[in-house]
Amino acid sequence: MPTVEIQARRAVAAARARGLLKPPERCQRCQREGKLQAHHGDYSRPLDVEWLCLTCHGATRRYDDDFVAPACPRCGDLLDDGWHFCQGTP
Repeated sequence: MPTVEIQARRAVAAARARGLLKPPERCQRCQREGKLQAHHGDYSRPLDVEWLCLTCHGATRRYDDDFVAPACPRCGDLLDDGWHFCQGTP
């Protein structure tokens, strides 16, 4: 029998395939545009997800559930893994 985590992931995939669940255009934590992943804060509520970018989603696993990827104070780009070559203001 699949674990509760696998069941929750399958429920999200099925709801997305049927058009019942659609991610927003931006990460719900850092507002970055791009590919988003469904983050389950509680696997017993499989369709109650937070849509996060890869950076914020990975950080919730490495740090804590309240992590938000930091941004460069100069240009606003997210500071992925501490490396950033600032091009100045956007």
